[in-house]
Amino acid sequence: EYALPAVGTLEAYETAPRPAEVIRTADGWMLRTQHAGMIPLEGLHKPMAWILGRPAFTLQEMAAWHPQADEAALRRLLDRLTAAGMVRPRACT
Repeated sequence: EYALPAVGTLEAYETAPRPAEVIRTADGWMLRTQHAGMIPLEGLHKPMAWILGRPAFTLQEMAAWHPQADEAALRRLLDRLTAAGMVRPRACT
């Protein structure tokens, strides 16, 4: 008999339909937004570009696509984006 591994609760997010772009500055990678200004990305420019290409995603999906990124750093990024109104938590159905 074969059983699939248990899956925990997914942490889902919606991406706000606001203009934003990932840019490189003298201070490192940043997210430039019209609404929240410049948001430092702390080297997480690839996950950020990935987020911008989706209307919704889960933290677990993002971590799987970017295994080089530390999960704690991804959570900090999501916290900053949530505070800036760029993403918001979404109930997973």
